[in-house]
Amino acid sequence: MNLNKLTNSQVESISTDILREWCLDVLLIHPPAHPNPKVKSPGISLFDADTGYSQQFVSISTGLINIASNLEKEGFRIKILNLAEIAYYLANNFKLQEWIEPLNVPIVGISLQWSVHSWGSIEIVKLINKLHPKTLIYYGGLTASLFYRDILEFPSIRVDGVMVGEADISFVDVVKSVLHEKDIDNIPGLYKKDKKGYINDTLKPIPPDLLNLDFSRYDLIYPNIFYSERGNVTILRGCKYDCSYCGAGKKAYQKCMQHRGERFLSPKELIRQLKLLEKIGKTRLYLYGDFRIFGEKYRQEFLDYAKNADIKCRVVVEFFTPGNEKYIDFLQSAFPKLEATLSPESGNEKIREKVYKRYSNKELIRHCEIVSERQIPQSTYFMMCLPMQGPAEVQSDFSIMEQLLDIYLKNNRYNDLNHDIIPYTLLQYPDPGSVIFQQPEKFGYTLLIKSFNDLVQSLKSQTWQDIIGYKTSWFPDRKIIVETFVSVCRKRALLYYERGIINENEYKLHIHNIEKDISNLKVINANLRTSW
Repeated sequence: MNLNKLTNSQVESISTDILREWCLDVLLIHPPAHPNPKVKSPGISLFDADTGYSQQFVSISTGLINIASNLEKEGFRIKILNLAEIAYYLANNFKLQEWIEPLNVPIVGISLQWSVHSWGSIEIVKLINKLHPKTLIYYGGLTASLFYRDILEFPSIRVDGVMVGEADISFVDVVKSVLHEKDIDNIPGLYKKDKKGYINDTLKPIPPDLLNLDFSRYDLIYPNIFYSERGNVTILRGCKYDCSYCGAGKKAYQKCMQHRGERFLSPKELIRQLKLLEKIGKTRLYLYGDFRIFGEKYRQEFLDYAKNADIKCRVVVEFFTPGNEKYIDFLQSAFPKLEATLSPESGNEKIREKVYKRYSNKELIRHCEIVSERQIPQSTYFMMCLPMQGPAEVQSDFSIMEQLLDIYLKNNRYNDLNHDIIPYTLLQYPDPGSVIFQQPEKFGYTLLIKSFNDLVQSLKSQTWQDIIGYKTSWFPDRKIIVETFVSVCRKRALLYYERGIINENEYKLHIHNIEKDISNLKVINANLRTSW
């Protein structure tokens, strides 16, 4: 679903009236990134659609959908309210309080998977505390798990507990106990204050098995416009790799979710999830994770299941590292309508080594040639403000970016791809929990955002510059970061124009928007697809 092409009737169908019709036991909320859309949240548009989908980051984690499914299986009346999606659609007409006032539910679960929703989540809690003081509030998700202590001690609000780790089963146990008036003190992973105000975090989370998951319950989400065509499947939890800026890398996941080792869906379970999504009418399926982590035996078993399953949807897969012909052919035989993503982040091999992406430019280019020869559309991601990367290293990325762009266009059209061909994003701040976040000095960073409260306060800013949450040895101040990123936006637009990807009017409009955003200190939209 293109968020920029909604009909008036679709927008008009979004109404708080639905909340008054609900009679629920539990409501799960996906917060807006910025609860006041009149102030564009700084930096949100800097992320490409693969991760953000919009300025509000409307995408819901697959874990939240599975929790909702588990609650319904236990007989509870449950809905997911996607306030991020609502805020995006309604824009300046969105008023958060209007969506909190009608609620009549004993338990609210707030999903804080992505750190960018920190401010929005706090504003929701404030309103629930004020308008519905008897409603119990529980947080969960990757960011909530890392900052559980900050959340429980956040000033002037009441949060009844934080579900640390993977809460697919444990939150169901909390709901059962609360609604049946039983004790909740012995539920693993539930961190909360005791009667004396001390935080009890002794019962560590127990990760659930990855059997009988259900990522298909989009019918439990309101509104369900964005997901009308798209379905997401996370094929692993935890990761073998340790990309230094990533909040879901090996060490980061261990710290945040308090669990060691990666786990993955079995081939049979993965195919079952894909067929469930296809059955309910999804036409684009996104698989998060790289099959190669699991070994040759897994790949062969999966291929056998996939061939028999006859998946007809377009499937988007991730490459964590470049693939060879054998592996790419394996994927295309499993998914005839294949799309791909790869994130080298830099054209400098030494910089890639520093962020633990250990492969050569020769391997990168050959991978892109292979997918292009097979007419597999691919987004290839670059990022600014990595370790050892200064303005000169950023500009040098354009040499390999030009090569990759020409390789793509040799066998594919721009419109074959649902995202950008060569996105270039700005690292707004290292993911909380990431290796850089844990050891900034080792990588040459000085963090300006160090805590949950820092996140909340910085996300309130009216300018994207103010949410640049660090300095580095190579970018010692925000001014240099801003100037360099603006030059990247201009130069990348020129690359697209010179190759006929965008026409002259689109190019001029993009440059105009950049200049306008700079002069108004607003958000630079670095995604060319949504800029005209």
